[in-house]
Amino acid sequence: MNHKTQSYLPDSTEKHPMNRLDRQYDRIIGSERTKTVVLTIIVCILLVYVIGSLFLYRNAIKMPKAVPMVIEVAPWGEAINVGDISKYSYGTLEVPETSRQWQVKEFVRKLRSLSSDPQVLYENISSLFSMITTSAEAKVKYDVRNPDVFALVGRKTVTVMIESIIKASAKTYQVDWIETTQGENSGKRHYRGLFTIELLEPSAKQAEKNPLGIYISAYDIAEITKGEGQ
Repeated sequence: MNHKTQSYLPDSTEKHPMNRLDRQYDRIIGSERTKTVVLTIIVCILLVYVIGSLFLYRNAIKMPKAVPMVIEVAPWGEAINVGDISKYSYGTLEVPETSRQWQVKEFVRKLRSLSSDPQVLYENISSLFSMITTSAEAKVKYDVRNPDVFALVGRKTVTVMIESIIKASAKTYQVDWIETTQGENSGKRHYRGLFTIELLEPSAKQAEKNPLGIYISAYDIAEITKGEGQ
């Protein structure tokens, strides 16, 4: 009887255990490398974002701060600073004609009237300097000192009644008014003045009293007899 010797050679299709470990190791290393690349990209994006944000913040704090405000104009022309709630641009502002005329008349009233109350007089004089340019400052100072209006308190009062205002040119207004004096030199006198205005952006301090930026840059006043110039 013939006996065949059975062979137990390794099966060539069977994988060596070390090969399986190598492949698993390669997969782990590849996965970690992919995570590292993704993380690097994320870090780079975040770094660019942070640098960009810092750049924008730096430019933002260097920008001039606009003073936002809302201004209400009354039907008779008076401008009232209502409050700071939105950006306000003087460059694009259209100042109503009524407001220009009201400002001129208010300047006349504050400059020429004389109250019996020194506090009211002081407030009138103080507000004048928020209504004029530097070119008119010296003249206003001279007019309130000659005579000294504060020295006249208690000796007489002067009330002003505006008779008319006419626009003489684009920037100049002619105003006629009556001054009624009680006390020393009592009586009624008629005056006429020419007032030139400029539209300028007011400072933060002046904006409370002169929100529309209407300034008197020059003026001349003369006493007239009744009916003169008519």
